Amino acid sequence: MANEKLRAALRQAGIQPDELADIIQADPRSVRRWLNGNTTPYPRLRSRIARALDASEESLWPHLRSARAVSSQPSDLIAGYPTAEDLDAPNWKHLMRDAAEQIDLYGETLAPIIHTPGVPELLADKGSLSCPTRILVSSTGRYLEPLLDGPGIEIRVLEIPRATHTIYRFDDDLLLITPLRDQHDFPAPLFHLRRATPGGLFDRYADDFTHQWDHASQPLDPDVDIYDDVRDDDDADAPTPAPSATGARDAERVDTTPASAARRWPGRRD
Repeated sequence: MANEKLRAALRQAGIQPDELADIIQADPRSVRRWLNGNTTPYPRLRSRIARALDASEESLWPHLRSARAVSSQPSDLIAGYPTAEDLDAPNWKHLMRDAAEQIDLYGETLAPIIHTPGVPELLADKGSLSCPTRILVSSTGRYLEPLLDGPGIEIRVLEIPRATHTIYRFDDDLLLITPLRDQHDFPAPLFHLRRATPGGLFDRYADDFTHQWDHASQPLDPDVDIYDDVRDDDDADAPTPAPSATGARDAERVDTTPASAARRWPGRRD
């Protein structure tokens, strides 16, 4: 059902849909989906739209008011699984293929998911179709190389201690993998969240990702974060120089990554 409240607010403000997309820095196709009532914008975009139209979020999306009044208990948790390899656990590959607006990947290292055949190409295809991918890691390495020229793919490096959990976010679905303390050799639990309640579990983790992205990370520098500690094969016989502080940091990132079930998970069968 079309969102007549949003249509009316646009007419009253004298703003065309494409102009609104430019103001809030969103894809015009997303604006059309919102007007048609197919989807509801993410919280950060809703607030931008409300400011641009001088309206409240509840007046543009009345269902938000009732959703907030129903219960203060989080309802975004779809299911939890003892391990990420559980046969009933959601398949991240299917969720990635179905994503249309946003993909966020967060973890210490995302090498296993990126090494999965077809993933770099799929993310590049998504980016070319205005479904951007944000990748946030604390351990870098050559595994990121296939993504460097992918359209719509942005990679940043955490400047804080290593990530303690892994997030795969595909539109309104979020997979949270939480390794247990001192149990990195055992399969990690998995929680499947789907955004249903404004300010609920999904929004908490999604907003935390954005905060880390904006305030605790820096853009990937391929020369430092990928190639600094790698010598050309032609120089293999040359004396090895003493590692720089940056090179030592990168070597530690790549070589000391613990093998956890979360990192084995992308290899499980469809």
